[in-house]
Parts: sequence; C-alpha cells; structure tokens
Amino acid sequence: MLFTGHYRRTIDVKNRIQIPAPLRAEMGGEGETIVLFVVPGERANTLSIFTRESFLAQVERISSGSIDSPDVLDFELYYALAERVELDKQGRMVLPETSLSRVQLSKDIILAGQHTRIDIWKAEQFDECIRTRFESRWPALQRFVRGGGRPADSGQTDEH
Repeated sequence: MLFTGHYRRTIDVKNRIQIPAPLRAEMGGEGETIVLFVVPGERANTLSIFTRESFLAQVERISSGSIDSPDVLDFELYYALAERVELDKQGRMVLPETSLSRVQLSKDIILAGQHTRIDIWKAEQFDECIRTRFESRWPALQRFVRGGGRPADSGQTDEH
C-alpha cells in the first residue's frame, strides 16, 4: 500500500471526514468493512490514520526495537491512544472525540499520504510546513530522493 497526495477536506459537525477515492483504493477491502486506527501524529497537532495491516506492521516495528528504558511503560501508552474506526459505505469515518481533543485541528484539514499512513493536518499548518520545511530545503530533499538517504539536518525541528 502506498498513500500519496494531499487532499483538502472539512470535518463536519459529526466529526466525520470523507476519505478521497485514491486513498480508499489503496486501502483495498472492496465490499468489506475497512478498519482503520487513528493515533497521535508524528508532528505536533496532527493525527495519523493507519489501516489495520499497516498499524500491525508499526506495532511489530516498535516491538522489535526493544526499548531498554524505564520509559517503556510511558511509551506503551501509544497503544492506549490508538482508536479503532471504520469507513462507512460513502468512504467517511468519524474522528474520535478523544483523539480530536489532543490536537488543535480546525474544520479545514489536509489529508496527506505519508507512504503507509495518512496524516491529518490543520490546513494552515500543512501549507506553512510545505512553505518552510519543504520548499526551503529543496536541494537537500532532492539529494534524499536521488540517494535514498536522510537529508542533512538543518537544525530545524519538526514542530510545523
């Protein structure tokens, strides 16, 4: 599965969002119930959506990392924050109130394909991140794409 692209959407009064057809197509499950997991995003004030399969792969990756620290109990709270949701027949899902209460999303959002997950951004935050983090680092990002390695750290944080 490969989630790509970004899509402007609105959270309705029932906290529903409509998942665009190209993203739904990557989820598979034609005619089946599609189970998703909503978790805190990797960037501040975002949420991430994983399919069941990609969430299980994430869990396996985390588990195989064998964190050797007393903080492991705190980190395991990640699982408690994961919320199971389903897509309805119209391709909509309800964002859990508890997940929404942890982030500062507005009604206008961006759904951004992030390889094995979909991130939910406040639209203004996404636009600012593209402007300041992506466009300003274009040469480093091109090296990353060509070489497959990590772009050189510019000293900036990922708080956008």
